[in-house]
Amino acid sequence: MSRDSNSVFKRVLFNLNITLPMPPTSFHVVDAVIQRCFEISLFFSIFLACIYISKHDEALIPLTLRFHFHRWGELQNLYRENPRNLTFQYVSDSVLLCPKIAENVPQCQCMKNYHNTVYVKDALTWNVSVNGSWASLGEIHAKAIVSTCLSKRPPYQKESCGEFCRIHLVTPVLLMSVYMSLFFSKICKYKSYFMCLVADITPYVLGIFVIIIQLALERSGGILASLTILAVLVEISYIWFCTSDAQVFWSFQRFFCSALAIYAAVTSQARDLVQVFSYAMLGFFVGLLSYMVFLIKQGCPCKYDSSVCLHMWIGVCAITSSFVILEQQSWYTDSPMRSSVISNLCLILACCQSFFLTPYYSAPMILQIGFSFVILSLCFGAVVLDIM
Repeated sequence: MSRDSNSVFKRVLFNLNITLPMPPTSFHVVDAVIQRCFEISLFFSIFLACIYISKHDEALIPLTLRFHFHRWGELQNLYRENPRNLTFQYVSDSVLLCPKIAENVPQCQCMKNYHNTVYVKDALTWNVSVNGSWASLGEIHAKAIVSTCLSKRPPYQKESCGEFCRIHLVTPVLLMSVYMSLFFSKICKYKSYFMCLVADITPYVLGIFVIIIQLALERSGGILASLTILAVLVEISYIWFCTSDAQVFWSFQRFFCSALAIYAAVTSQARDLVQVFSYAMLGFFVGLLSYMVFLIKQGCPCKYDSSVCLHMWIGVCAITSSFVILEQQSWYTDSPMRSSVISNLCLILACCQSFFLTPYYSAPMILQIGFSFVILSLCFGAVVLDIM
C-alpha cells in the first residue's frame, strides 16, 4: 500500500471513529508493576502486623541515652565534708562514673592522679596551726580538682529512658511496607470497580490499624511511628489522579529511606538514641533531596535550574558517604541477626537510586520502582528469618 493510500485509509478510520489496536507500551508495564508492588506490599504489611502482635515481646530492642559525668558539685562536697581521710575508691564509688580500671578515660585518670599525688600528700603534711583548719584543705582541693580535670574527656554511662526508648525489630520494615501500599494505592489503575475500591480503602484501614497496635503495644514508644504514618496519610491526600507516577514514587522514597535507615541502624547494633535519630534524619534528607532534584528537573514549581539541581545531587552524594562511615563504625560483624548485612546493603542500594538521579540522567521509572520493591522484599525476608 502506498503512502497516499495509507493516509487515506487512516482518515477513513478516523471519520468512522474506528481505533486501531495499539501495541503495548512501557506505560502498561509500569502500571502492571505498580499494581503488583501495591498488592504484595499490602500482603507484607498484614503479615508483619500479625508477627508484630504475636511476637511483640520477643524482639524489642532497647535504645539508650549517653550521660557524661556532670556531678561536679557532689564531687566538691566530698572533699569539703571529708578533708582528711578521703580515698579515691570511695570517691569513685560515691560520685564518679569511672570504671575500676580508669586508664582509658582521661578525666578518670586525671582525678586519680590528682587525688593520689596532690591531695594525699597535702593531707599527710597538713598542719592545722600553720596552714589553717581541715575545712580549708577540703576547700582548696574541691576547687583544684575541678580546674585541673574539667577539660579532660569525661566518662559516661548508658541508660534507657523507658518505653519511649525502644523499638521492635519488625517496626521499620512494617512501616516501609505500609508506606509503599499507601503511596502506590493512589496510582494503581484497575479496570474492576471492586479492585479500585479495595485500592482506595484498604491502605487507609491498614494505616489506622498499624497506628492503633503501635500505640496499644508500644504506648509512648509508638508515637513517632504513628506520626510518620499520619504524615504519609496527609501527603497522599494531595495526590490527584493526574499526578505522575514518578512524582508519587520520589515522594514515597523520602519516607521509605528514613525507615530503611532506622532498620539498618538497629540491626547494626546502633543502640544509642541519638545515633538512631541521625540515621533516620539522613535517610529522610537523602529522599527529600532526591525528590527536589526530580521536581527541579520537571520545572516545577519553578523553572529548571541546573546549578541548583547539581547542588542537591551533591548533597545526596555527601549523605551517602556519611552512611558508609556510620555503617562502618556501628556494624557489628558478630551480630546474630541475619538482617545486619541485608539492611546495610539495602540502605546503600537505596542511596544509589538517588545517586543515579543525576541532573542530566534519570534511570527508567520501572527500574526505580522495581528496585525499591526488591529492597523491601529483601528486608521482609531478613526480618522474618530473624523473628521466626
